[in-house]
Amino acid sequence: MGGLEARERLFPLAFRSQNRDEDARVPEIGRGLDAGHRDEADPRVLQPADLLREHLPEGLVDATHSICHSAIFNRLHALLFAAVAAWCFVTAFAGGLVGLVLGNIRLPVLVLVASSPAAGAGANIGVSALAALAAAVTHVRAGRIDWRVFAWMTPPSVAGAVGGGLLSGAIPGDALLIAIGATLIVFGLDLLRPRRSGPVARVERTSAPAAVVSGAAIGLLGGFVGLILGALRIGALLRFVGADAFRAVGTNVAVGFCLGVAGMLGHLAGGVDWTLLALGAGASVPGSLLGARFTGRLDEHQLLRAVGAILLVAGAATILQGAV
Repeated sequence: MGGLEARERLFPLAFRSQNRDEDARVPEIGRGLDAGHRDEADPRVLQPADLLREHLPEGLVDATHSICHSAIFNRLHALLFAAVAAWCFVTAFAGGLVGLVLGNIRLPVLVLVASSPAAGAGANIGVSALAALAAAVTHVRAGRIDWRVFAWMTPPSVAGAVGGGLLSGAIPGDALLIAIGATLIVFGLDLLRPRRSGPVARVERTSAPAAVVSGAAIGLLGGFVGLILGALRIGALLRFVGADAFRAVGTNVAVGFCLGVAGMLGHLAGGVDWTLLALGAGASVPGSLLGARFTGRLDEHQLLRAVGAILLVAGAATILQGAV
């Protein structure tokens, strides 16, 4: 029995010696000799890419593709960020000119490149707050803020926005966006309507009840859809509250800043894309400052027409946002 066992042990050695000229790297295709592995194929057969890399210089294949892909990605990333910055500057300039932040126009672009939709929305409202602050500082220096109207409108606006945010799930936001967009278009067309020559008619005294009610209602709507709705507020300031055009512009952007801060605090729990916030603010703040400075170079007719044109664009964008 001992001789038989010795021969059995020597047989595999002799078999391997007869095949020692075969390339040891060629994987064995077939069943293993061990009965316990007769249902397994050699795993190396299923990994041709790994076998190829074993016999090439270290990192030759992967390094070339990695460098190429990384260079292309970095270039596209830079171009995309440059386009976002340019869009933020343009919207902030137009908004600063007419007392708006135009967050609903900026929002789709920021959400597109953000790390997540919620983080993009948080970055957008932060950009809106900083752009509104920059424009408000300019309007304060120029004396274009009615502080009484600001005091009447801001608290109910913030309270309405908080309430709307809490109840936002109970009302379909898309239908509200379409209704808001249609209202903005009506306001815009009204401001663009030809008027008789001469000074623009003004209401002698601003209405505190109108400021409180419109502030609460617009804040509530904004809370439902997650927007500051400065475009709707400036229409209310001009039509219902009785503010003159220049003071309506400054007062509206100041109220918008307060709403932006409140909205930003509400988004902290859900996350904010801070890189995108820094990029958008870096482009929006100078655009808003420049637009606010140009406000003083327009006469009242020109300013009202500019507000009307921006309201038409904002209304169309809001309707599109609700319909898509």
